[in-house]
Amino acid sequence: MLSTPQFPLLRLPLVALRHTLRMMGPSEVFLLTLFFKRVRVVAQSIFPRTKPSFYVDYCGEQKVGVLYARFPPKLNIPILKINFRTKKEEFLKKWKIDGEKFRYNTKFWKILQTHFSRVFPKTGAPHVAVTVDTMSKVPKSEKVELIEVKESKNRILKTSEVEKFVEIYNPILIYVHPQMEGELSDKSCLLTCENLLISYSRHFSRQNFLNFSGKYLLLQNTILTSEDLKIFLETWHKGTDRHLKVVYVFGNTNFEKEKILEGFDWK
Repeated sequence: MLSTPQFPLLRLPLVALRHTLRMMGPSEVFLLTLFFKRVRVVAQSIFPRTKPSFYVDYCGEQKVGVLYARFPPKLNIPILKINFRTKKEEFLKKWKIDGEKFRYNTKFWKILQTHFSRVFPKTGAPHVAVTVDTMSKVPKSEKVELIEVKESKNRILKTSEVEKFVEIYNPILIYVHPQMEGELSDKSCLLTCENLLISYSRHFSRQNFLNFSGKYLLLQNTILTSEDLKIFLETWHKGTDRHLKVVYVFGNTNFEKEKILEGFDWK
């Protein structure tokens, strides 16, 4: 039986190694950088114009989290899988990173993020997607700037659970897809987030609206009225805090434009 020929990748001259790595996919190159220092040096010059995000999807039905390189606008390239039940990786079997076998813990999560930023110098904001069942699986020391909360098939999401999760990471953007149970407090950390998007915002009260201090707000399925929007607009116009740049509000009824803008010279 003939043996399978092996390609001496790591023994190639630097120029040849660079050309070879360019023909590979980003996920393969990233994995090689974890294990081989020589590849790390070359890889930094392979993707100078790309800007992927360190995106981890913790929403797997089989208790599996997947690390992706997310390329704009919506291309997700899987790099690594983590099984929450066994706490074992599925793409790094028998391999070692910096002399140690990979373990699902804070230390190696930092290593992954560090290597990711080296391979892709223009890295986008770190992004995680979670359900209420997997919030506890995200390492508390992980750098997270974008949080996406998705629906769980097991139980209803509570507003307090989202608030506690957000307080840990202090992200710049929060996108909550499922309906939340419970009211937001007047001093909720969600109201200070720079970018807040809520798909089912029936719990979002007038006072919450007035207390929002971020830059971008999107509310869908709201119960806010034209009167609420008018009061908000008047308060914002009279105030000195002009951080707010964009507001999108979508309700189940049509808003009265004339009533909302009454008293404003908007023509």
